[in-house]
Amino acid sequence: MTIIPLILEGDEAEFMTIKEAELQNASHISEQESASVSELEVVNSSKIPILIPFGHTISGGKQDRVIYQPLLVPPTQTGKPIPIPSRCVEAGRWSFELENSTEIAPKGTEHRKFKSAKIRLNPSIMSNAMKEEVDSQGSIWGGIEAQMAVFGQTTDQNVSRSYNKLASDQKERVEKYTLHFEDVEKQCGVAVFINGQLNALEFYGNKKAWKEVRNETLNGFIMEAILRMDKEESKDVLKSNEDYWKKVSDALAEAKMSFEEEKQGAGLGSVIRFGTEDGKWSGITLMHKEKLCQFYIVAKSALPETDRSTMQVQEFRNVEIDLDEQRFQSNRDDLDDLYR
Repeated sequence: MTIIPLILEGDEAEFMTIKEAELQNASHISEQESASVSELEVVNSSKIPILIPFGHTISGGKQDRVIYQPLLVPPTQTGKPIPIPSRCVEAGRWSFELENSTEIAPKGTEHRKFKSAKIRLNPSIMSNAMKEEVDSQGSIWGGIEAQMAVFGQTTDQNVSRSYNKLASDQKERVEKYTLHFEDVEKQCGVAVFINGQLNALEFYGNKKAWKEVRNETLNGFIMEAILRMDKEESKDVLKSNEDYWKKVSDALAEAKMSFEEEKQGAGLGSVIRFGTEDGKWSGITLMHKEKLCQFYIVAKSALPETDRSTMQVQEFRNVEIDLDEQRFQSNRDDLDDLYR
């Protein structure tokens, strides 16, 4: 894996990340009372916007989640929350747990608040997260299960099929690679090459934001490099910075992207999705006041397409019964019984 630093020249966008806001007790994410998978909300009690990046993972509540579009949360000194879009990255749990424990929380002691996880989805699963909304959740689950198999993790070792657990179990291996990369002055992002091929670009609108998300972002890219290690061979030998930059410009020029119309985000600014018809590239960006807040583009997933017809648990969870009281077990057989 090779990374090329991306530098920001000129004015920066004004925002802080959700991680910094949590440290200042200026923001928190929580489940709405209805508690279906996609229904989360966030409060910003600071005086500046807060960026929740695309691909940001959070732990807590009834399941670990991922934010599947970038969100710039406006200051709301009134304390009024705004809804945020999310997907599940833990298919086999739908119950509150005691803090710092895997035990189910007794009724009335639930912890609806989430915390930022020090983990980032790798590009192959991020690519799945950018699929059409109707397919996105099943693609994420299928990607996680396929990646568990690649990394030799069984469902006995990871009962709830949690991406956070999958990544945590690779932490020591991943961090050995992280030590080889250093930032440069004014860096705000990276272009990532794996096996000599451009795999992803990620860029932020201010330098402080990049420093906040840097480690987990690199860890996600390293997880991708390990995933692709035995799947691909390097076709080109790149020897200089000029070679790499030419590779970047050639790849983007040849991609022939199509762009969706700008859409108002759940918070401030506009979200633009883009990609190629053949699915080789997909991307998303958030713009506010003519400044870029987050830009992300990724190559097609290295994971096999998974039959998602048996992965429909989420569609059955928002029903008029108390699933906390039901206390269903988080294993494959019981989940199959639940949605059979």
